[in-house]
Amino acid sequence: MPMEAMEAKKKFTRIDAFEGIYECFALDIACQVLYNGVMHYSAKHALLAAQYPDATDHLQAPGSAEVSAALKLVEGEAEAKTWPQIRLKAMEKILRDKFQRCEEYRKKLKDTGDRDLVWENEEDTFWGATKGRGQNHLGRILMDVRKSIHEETDFHSWLFLCCELESDSVRWPPVELVESKDDGSGDTQVHRLTGKEYYKLGKLPSNSVAALHPSISREHALILHSKLEVARPTGGVAIMDLGSKFGTHVDGRRLTNGFVLEPLKSGCKLKLGASTRSYEVRVNLRSQIEELERQQRELMREVQSIDQDAADPVQAAKRLAKEEATCFVGGLEYDTEKADLLGLFQDCGHVEEVRFPGQQEVGGKAVKGIAFVVFDSAMAARRACGLSGEMFKGRKLKVAPATDRPKGGGKGDGKGKEAKGEEGGRGHDTGSRQFLRDMLDGKWERGVALPSLSPERRERPRRASPVRRSPGRPSPRPSPRRSPPRDRSRSRSGRKDRKKTERRRKKRKKSSSDSDSSSDSGGV
Repeated sequence: MPMEAMEAKKKFTRIDAFEGIYECFALDIACQVLYNGVMHYSAKHALLAAQYPDATDHLQAPGSAEVSAALKLVEGEAEAKTWPQIRLKAMEKILRDKFQRCEEYRKKLKDTGDRDLVWENEEDTFWGATKGRGQNHLGRILMDVRKSIHEETDFHSWLFLCCELESDSVRWPPVELVESKDDGSGDTQVHRLTGKEYYKLGKLPSNSVAALHPSISREHALILHSKLEVARPTGGVAIMDLGSKFGTHVDGRRLTNGFVLEPLKSGCKLKLGASTRSYEVRVNLRSQIEELERQQRELMREVQSIDQDAADPVQAAKRLAKEEATCFVGGLEYDTEKADLLGLFQDCGHVEEVRFPGQQEVGGKAVKGIAFVVFDSAMAARRACGLSGEMFKGRKLKVAPATDRPKGGGKGDGKGKEAKGEEGGRGHDTGSRQFLRDMLDGKWERGVALPSLSPERRERPRRASPVRRSPGRPSPRPSPRRSPPRDRSRSRSGRKDRKKTERRRKKRKKSSSDSDSSSDSGGV
């Protein structure tokens, strides 16, 4: 199809008059719109409140429901200083909130398909167009909202934009809902809500909390972590009703409006619809505080290191050269020794030092499956990195510069393969430069060490069960002391040693039981 024909078809099929069945696209249509925690009469009222913040209270007056009256109220008011920078974002917030609250409007917008939406008017060329010319930002934002409706991402976009979901997982305090019957009968059930920005409550099995009372909607309420001012007194935890028919009650009070945040504090009672069950809310802020304190300690250590480098630049340069010549080696057998690594890297360059992070009483072995190898030059370290992926003692090695952060968990958040202890893993903050400095300075020998990734090397002592005996009965002979288990290894010799140890253990146990029976017969 020629370009001219396509342009003609686009002009013929586009919607440029927001009236009739498309009047819901206009800004002055009466509808509920929430902006900055205030419910407005229409999208136009909300836009005026964003443009003239000092007139927000006047726009809530009973006589200002008409758009003409609202325009008179803002005459002479000072415009927001940052209005040119925030007006597009403010309009998107207003329109997304408008269509989220009304399912009918949302359906009409979706039914427009892919037709162009242009607001034709006589004077405003920024939000619309005049005689076919203008920036038409109102129509563009409407088409963006329509696209998210088609892709079924409109609700998530509304949550992130209008409710300001908290994206930092550190600021997600664990929430527990203790479910119980109002009359006290029946067992209680605890619902733990962790690891997400928001949690849905309703009838659907996919919800975080499934409730089956007939008065409860499929998606009834929402608990979320928000950055908004209204949720700050409760640590960012808030609740909202999702437009349910029978409502959501907090401490016996029904939430007045749907899709409006309400702070959710620890100790309050939550009820959905007319259900006979209630949920006691428990917000654990202690874990959040501990995580923030841990991050503060790490930052203070980094600041201290920076100050030391600034005080002694020569020593800092030497330390940097040593760090660049250090390689991280992962995927090692737990019985790997220094001599094994010296033979592995003999063709790469001179190895000055090999360090195995772990408990010192175990000896110079890779008890965590990892090691740090210090070469005499950065060039030798780079050559050693070329051995990454090679097989060594039946396992695939991972060799990388020690200053690189591990993928998927290098920020100290404990996530990813490295933190979970998989092959070649560097858990916790081992990928950070601060940990590398502490390791090279020998601080890990004074207690700064990672938890072991190897299997348990020592069995916990079992408590001996008390033996009841008669007054005249002699005490049974104590069973022979078990020797500590040998080093666990995946090699064939290690498996043979374990079998021998198991056979010896059975023989000792059998001899112990025979001696006990003979002593019992003697006492009788």
